[in-house]
Amino acid sequence: MAYSDSFPSVRPLWQLDASNGGRIPPNATFSRSDTPPTYAAPSAVHYWSNEKHLSSENLLADSNGFPAYATNNVVAPSASGTFIDGTDAFVVTETTANGYHFINSTSGQITSGTSYTSTVFVKAGTASSMQLAYNANVFGTGVYANYDLATPTNAPVTGADATATSTSLSDGWVKITLSGTATGSGSYPLLYVMCNNDDVNSVRFPTYTPASAKSFYIWEANVSTTGEKVLNQTSGQIHREYAPTLKSVSYAGQPRFEYSATDGESAGTSLGILLEGQAQNLTTYSENSLQWVVSGHLRTANAAIAPDGTLTATLMVSNSVLANRYFYAQNCTYASGTTYTGSVYVKAAGNNFCQLVFPSATFGLDAYANFTLTGAGAVSAGSAATGAIESVGNGFYRISITSTATASGTAATVIVTDIDSAADARFPATTGNDYDGVIVWGFQTEANSFASSYIKSNSGSATTRAADSLSMTDASLFDNGGGTLYAEARQNVNNTYNGIFSIDDGTGSNIAQMFGNTSNFRAEIASGGTTVANMNAAGNTVNTFHKHCLSFSPSEAKYYVNGSQIDSTDTDLNIPTMSQIHLGELNTSGNHLNGHIRRVAVYSEPLSATNAAAITS
Repeated sequence: MAYSDSFPSVRPLWQLDASNGGRIPPNATFSRSDTPPTYAAPSAVHYWSNEKHLSSENLLADSNGFPAYATNNVVAPSASGTFIDGTDAFVVTETTANGYHFINSTSGQITSGTSYTSTVFVKAGTASSMQLAYNANVFGTGVYANYDLATPTNAPVTGADATATSTSLSDGWVKITLSGTATGSGSYPLLYVMCNNDDVNSVRFPTYTPASAKSFYIWEANVSTTGEKVLNQTSGQIHREYAPTLKSVSYAGQPRFEYSATDGESAGTSLGILLEGQAQNLTTYSENSLQWVVSGHLRTANAAIAPDGTLTATLMVSNSVLANRYFYAQNCTYASGTTYTGSVYVKAAGNNFCQLVFPSATFGLDAYANFTLTGAGAVSAGSAATGAIESVGNGFYRISITSTATASGTAATVIVTDIDSAADARFPATTGNDYDGVIVWGFQTEANSFASSYIKSNSGSATTRAADSLSMTDASLFDNGGGTLYAEARQNVNNTYNGIFSIDDGTGSNIAQMFGNTSNFRAEIASGGTTVANMNAAGNTVNTFHKHCLSFSPSEAKYYVNGSQIDSTDTDLNIPTMSQIHLGELNTSGNHLNGHIRRVAVYSEPLSATNAAAITS
């Protein structure tokens, strides 16, 4: 039953409807002190918006469709040899005819002013170098690069309007990229792959007569407008995937009306207003992977689109040496007996498993968790840790680990390690292949029992997000000793005293409130510092919206949750005079909801049993 359908005939004196974006009522006050240097700059505070961004793309309809490419003085590519992962590769062999020697993809629509990036995997055969280029009619003659396949560590030689990279992989394979901006529009081939007479300094589209027909190998290609340097395999149609956007607030103190990524609610569902307590990201470089400590991995910074829609995610590929391989975002200081949670956004890029580990010197040997990065995601953890995984769109997951420090000291922040299966032990020695890995972004380490919303921390020091505060003061709303409080809310974590809704006189001694405990709901009324009503309801679950109604008069109080009366009291309640409303916390004592509120309402009189049950159904 919809909230509007069950609305009682008694109209609320005050309400907040955040069920579809919403706004703060004009007589209410929202604050979050995001003012540097004490607190984070506004861009550090994030929430899931209802916007989507282009998350990954391949404009080539068949990423390994080289036999169908048009040819010029080149024999049609044929299967020959295998790539690192054991799948078929193709050989490109030129003829000895005079002229251009190339293959080109089918046509695609080029748009002026748009930057295009290609990623191709190649290997030297009898030819020691080759060339990539874009069409001169829409890119000009300066978007090309020559690659030294014999010595891939040599920087590619590029035209004036191109940028290019070359990365050596195992078994002689080389990952090459080319980027350039179109100066015109039209339907043209997306990619040209050329022999260049073993001349790394050759001009674009060299004309020559080979002394002998030379060849090189090729496996899979990607062309995108996103700037990504990863492969999105295709077979029969292009790849284009949009994903929810993790957005930073646009100004200090902005309320966050959040939408679901894919965390149990359908993607795009309005979650209401996000209200959290203060948190600090102890990681000093959450996104800048060039500052991270890396061992046993090939690191490609700015290789993929991150959950915030920017080209800032890092591709981490495990190298082909047997070793304990890992990476983490600098050190931080831990205090013995304090509980910490480390989190990071990851996406499989050939490797479907990874492990999060807290340093053994401060957490012991069992503070680790393994994660499966496919489907709904899965987690298993060591005896000294708990893990959580949340799908957030287009293959990205936010994975987290929680554990309590057993010793104080400065050590690594939460560490990501390579594993081969979800059953691997802590820090296993593995052998990579220079190709399979994970895409990673957004490290966060916090003194919390859960992963709070993402806090960008890229300045070299810890970054703090202040607590959200939403309140309203109006003594005229509470003048007859009775009333009703309604709230539809969910907790993102089960802590003691997750405050949902309270009204009070400003002292905390006279108060009516609703909150969640670790497994229960509670409604309380206090008068003069004495609790006169204390009602409990079982069934509190995280990431689930529950509807609450606290109805009270001088002689009785009733508490309804999800359509049922679950407790009541008929003693003399001596209802105090109230003047303030606080949402998402208990009075001003903290004990934050750390979750979402969709709707709240205040009524001037106790609702009937029928109305109270209906409004919470």
